[in-house]
Amino acid sequence: MSEKKEEAAAPAAPAAPRAKPPLAMILLLLNALATLGAVGMLVYSRILYKRPPITESGEAERLKKKLEKPKPSGPPGAVVFTPVTINLAPPEAGTGSENKIHYATLAFTISTVDQSAAQKLESIRPLLQDRMISMVSKRSYQELTSVQGRFLLRTQLRDAANQVAKEALAADVYFTEFVVQ
Repeated sequence: MSEKKEEAAAPAAPAAPRAKPPLAMILLLLNALATLGAVGMLVYSRILYKRPPITESGEAERLKKKLEKPKPSGPPGAVVFTPVTINLAPPEAGTGSENKIHYATLAFTISTVDQSAAQKLESIRPLLQDRMISMVSKRSYQELTSVQGRFLLRTQLRDAANQVAKEALAADVYFTEFVVQ
């Protein structure tokens, strides 16, 4: 019993300061969090999230909305761009015409939804012409001599006009001169 009294009377040993968590424990915790995140994303993307089905009619409707031209609110207007000669991008290697320099001479008219839209596009004519020159100069001779290339350029010019104007003003683009040499 005397031993018990001595033990009780003896001062308690000071508590050791808490050691910092070891690096291995931190890395294990980070690895567990990353694993849980990856498993969570996998479960969500494969099991919980249901993508809407892609149907032919749905895609046709989406494309129709995307390619829909603005409705005219009055008599249509037009902005005429005079012919401009533009150097084309150099031909790709291996096409056999590495030393030839090609150029295009283009003139076009932007058809607008109404007369006020034509006036708005007329006010930003320099921006439109600059955008047109940069778009054409990035194209190659082969791109512009194909029907698909001209159609793509036409739609991109219309979209660029609407983008520069920040509203749907251009209804269509008509080439009045299109020479590629």
